Amino acid sequence: MSRFIIFAKLDLNQLYSGCEHRTEEFYNENKSYLMTKNKIKEDIKNNGIKYPLCVINEKDNNYFRVEVGNQRLEALKELNYKHNIPCLIYCREGQINLPMNYINVPRDCKKIAKDYFNGYLKRCVIDEENMIIMSHDNDRWDPEVIYGKHKRPEIIRNTKLKV
Repeated sequence: MSRFIIFAKLDLNQLYSGCEHRTEEFYNENKSYLMTKNKIKEDIKNNGIKYPLCVINEKDNNYFRVEVGNQRLEALKELNYKHNIPCLIYCREGQINLPMNYINVPRDCKKIAKDYFNGYLKRCVIDEENMIIMSHDNDRWDPEVIYGKHKRPEIIRNTKLKV
């Protein structure tokens, strides 16, 4: 089955977390997660959203699961963000519920880095089963950098699309 990527700005209520396996206790008790989320929230308040969330419309129903950017999603919810949110959307051929005013995006990591991530991505993999896009400036808030690898929770992971 062929897949393609589009760019669109989505409303916050169209997005839901791809981390449904995490419990409420994880969010309340994980200090590195809370610290990271608070840094992201402060950055969004001061600078807006710098990079698009990576999402998938897995049920073709105009609601999108966030695959990369779940901490940003939580921060946006806490900020009660009122603006549309830039998203790279991984789609299946034949989907009918595509957002209005979308832009087709080539599956070229260099072009995505240039057009959406100010020229550089730390990691980018786009194929039939994966969309892994990691920005270059996550070192400012990534718990692996802040706390060291041995204390890092599962925050940035390989994203296996469930389609």
